[in-house]
Amino acid sequence: MHTSHPMADNIGQLEREVAQLKRLLVEKEELLANLKVNSVSLPALIDASEQNLSKEDVVRFSRQIILPQVGVSGQVRLKKSSVLVVGAGGLGCPVLLYLVKAGIGRITVVDSDLVEISNLHRQTLHSDATIGLPKVDSACRFFALDQSYANVIPICERFTPENADRLVSEHDVIVDATDNVGSRYLLNDACVRHKKPLVSGSALGLEGQLTVYNGFVKKDGALVKGPCYRCLFPEPPPAASATSCSQSGVLGAVPGLIGLMQSIEVIKLIVDWPQNESVAGRMILLDANDLSLRTVRLRLANEKCPACSSNPQKNLPYYIEMCGEDVPVKALEDHERVTPDYVKAELDKLLLVDVRTEGEFGMCAIQGSVNFPFKDFEQILPEVKKAVLEAKQNSPSLQVCFVCRRGNDSQLAAVRFKEAYPEDKVVDMKGGLHAWAKVIDDQFPVY
Repeated sequence: MHTSHPMADNIGQLEREVAQLKRLLVEKEELLANLKVNSVSLPALIDASEQNLSKEDVVRFSRQIILPQVGVSGQVRLKKSSVLVVGAGGLGCPVLLYLVKAGIGRITVVDSDLVEISNLHRQTLHSDATIGLPKVDSACRFFALDQSYANVIPICERFTPENADRLVSEHDVIVDATDNVGSRYLLNDACVRHKKPLVSGSALGLEGQLTVYNGFVKKDGALVKGPCYRCLFPEPPPAASATSCSQSGVLGAVPGLIGLMQSIEVIKLIVDWPQNESVAGRMILLDANDLSLRTVRLRLANEKCPACSSNPQKNLPYYIEMCGEDVPVKALEDHERVTPDYVKAELDKLLLVDVRTEGEFGMCAIQGSVNFPFKDFEQILPEVKKAVLEAKQNSPSLQVCFVCRRGNDSQLAAVRFKEAYPEDKVVDMKGGLHAWAKVIDDQFPVY
């Protein structure tokens, strides 16, 4: 039985106390910012006809106002506008930063996640000081000194079917800064119902993409309806096929660049930029390998789209379970899965086959395990079988145990190996290396 160590208990207690102090600090900083706002009288209006630009506004946003595409009227629209940003991670951070600095009047940010150390290489509003805090609170802490001209409202919740309509209906422009397919469908369908433009971005590995769904495009001099997300992808993919940055990795600057471009599109929509200069009806593709940007023209709205056509379907499939980071896979029976405690106790009787990528395996691995990446599994199956046969020469009763980060790919690898070589009994470690770190080795890196 695994028992905790007194030193570990003390560390855990200290970490909890630090987390409480961080939350208290954020609350006090927000209170101080609000007091500063309420204690300052509003400056005189510079132009009664425009009714909202103060002297401070003109000075602060002057470089933006002198752009002919913005002007005073555009700055007034920005100040009166409201934007919903779903996601306060790699995409959401640059979006929030530049929308706040551009003078958007009200920004609501929705995210249920807490700041983790693995976020910090790309999520630039967060820091070591805010690890353990809700991301939305960490972002608001960053903007505390700017609250005098930007009202940033944190909502520490998941974006769900229960709150989607309320949140979308209350804002002018919606930003998809999520990293999962489930939320993307939810956002799209709510935007269609409430006739809101959806500025959508995504980033994975060294690639990113950007477009505006449910917008309008110019065709033959007239405005016509552009596609929504379901026009292009009517049905969600199988839940198990969904991937995220935590699974596939991402270069921090890639979501940063996509997020910056999303903020530009939001501003263009609000200030009524010429329609033919919007990315609605087009998709921008970024490849950081050669730092190229390609533009792909999208077809117009699909007349048979299940979401935005004149005869939309009810009860559209969302795959709500995909709104989490990693979707649990159930490919093996319970008796074919073993616990981290079992693996530790039987380590000398197991051949651990780690199916993570070579890069992940190089970062950390259970001692004695061998690496056969799942992404290449079909091609390297004979090599896996060869390694099993060689290991069994010294220990005929050796059992094969597949391992991955969370216990998803390991199941799929075990199933495929069984199909190819049914004579071998195989298992996988339930919960993967995250469970190993939690139950067996608290010094094992969790990413």
